[in-house]
Amino acid sequence: MTHNYCVIESNIPQYKAMVVGLSAESITDYFDEISHFLSSKQINGKILLDYYSYNHSKKRRFSEIDFDGYIFPIKTIKRVNLEENLKKTVDNIYKKNGIPESLFLI
Repeated sequence: MTHNYCVIESNIPQYKAMVVGLSAESITDYFDEISHFLSSKQINGKILLDYYSYNHSKKRRFSEIDFDGYIFPIKTIKRVNLEENLKKTVDNIYKKNGIPESLFLI
């Protein structure tokens, strides 16, 4: 974890990991660093991105992007809305990983 983002391995079936922004900077600015970390952990697949600290928008909070084991193909990024049951799961993951409560969904 850095001061700007946190990478968490996910137990949500459709996402291999989650990247949570922790500052007013966009986590997109850290894709090189994040991709090195994910590669070192041999993680590849869909990654859930939480931009709330950056944009403070509940409607534009989450995006997903593919990670091929080396890079994020930018063409694969898209906004997603989480279903209610998934929000509870995300909150539990945040609690277990020391994410600030101000970022909890419920």
